[in-house]
Amino acid sequence: MSNNEVPNCEIIAAEVFPKILELGHVAMQFAQVERGTGNLRGGHETDTDHTVMLSLIAISLAEYDPRLDTGKVSKYALVHDLVEVYAGDTPTLHQDKVDFGAKAKAEAEALERLETQFAQTFPGLIQILKDYEALTDLESQFVKTLDKSMPAITHLFNDCVAVLHEFGSADEVRENSRRHTAKLEATYGADHPLVIALRKLISAKFADEFDARLTFRGLPA
Repeated sequence: MSNNEVPNCEIIAAEVFPKILELGHVAMQFAQVERGTGNLRGGHETDTDHTVMLSLIAISLAEYDPRLDTGKVSKYALVHDLVEVYAGDTPTLHQDKVDFGAKAKAEAEALERLETQFAQTFPGLIQILKDYEALTDLESQFVKTLDKSMPAITHLFNDCVAVLHEFGSADEVRENSRRHTAKLEATYGADHPLVIALRKLISAKFADEFDARLTFRGLPA
């Protein structure tokens, strides 16, 4: 079909209709995946809560890096955790306790399942997912690096309820953040100093808030 040719919308709509419904169901399932972080109501943040936050912040921050294609950034942010619809969320607050091999295996299997479901009808969607997982361009690396600071933002606005008993002191929070940041700087975050600088500010604010919450609850800071 040439660029000037008008597609037969009725035929296309009929062809994609079943998979549109299926994709809608996947989106609803995705909204039920709970994370280890909290929301403003005292419950668990969901993958859709997290995805909206990351997407809004990513496309806004990307404007300050002229190297980035904001369209690609927005696409990657939208799908970055979609594999969790089948793999579930893996809390990584304490990275030394995470089985990253098992996490990678579950997410690879989830991607294969999504590919089986949608590759024939929506190949572009599956390609975006694969490109994000490959982390071979600046935009995917930008999104993944920024993603690692989103939990701290949620902690700031829900009184740190999800992490108050995960650390014994604010200094432990600072050291944990420092280790995570160093790992990002040595890997896919190496080419994104803006994201790293922002992460350090968010982490420092989070540690101060954690300290204040410990003091408020009468626990040793």
